[in-house]
Amino acid sequence: MDEWRWQLLRELDDPLWLAYPAEHDQYATDERFHVLRHRLGAEDWKWADGGGADRDTGWPHASYVGRITVPGAVLTVSNFAPLVGVSGDPGPEVEELDELGWVLIPEEPLWRSYDGSNRTLFQLGLRNPTWWTRFFDNLY
Repeated sequence: MDEWRWQLLRELDDPLWLAYPAEHDQYATDERFHVLRHRLGAEDWKWADGGGADRDTGWPHASYVGRITVPGAVLTVSNFAPLVGVSGDPGPEVEELDELGWVLIPEEPLWRSYDGSNRTLFQLGLRNPTWWTRFFDNLY
């Protein structure tokens, strides 16, 4: 993974806020998620809480807002915009993510052990938290 992506992850790694950044706006996050899935024409998607319908509140136990399935890949949209975790090979279908201001982060390098600044991640009792856990997974 490019060094600038690691730098971005470390910049977004708030030592106090775990599931979302301090300036988090759930409505704006949900809206960006919907714009992205509509732009990609994705029929298969889920909120972090597993539901596919609209919701009134955020999912407080996840560091991501939802997942979108596209041909060849699953895109996990972090609560920490502009991050999108990529599992698989989405091909050219997601090239327009750059136009929307999203940053694709490949899954594999994020399985490194988390060595960031947020100590709460360790206090949750997670065994061997990773950078994927930090930005793209259920926390508890």
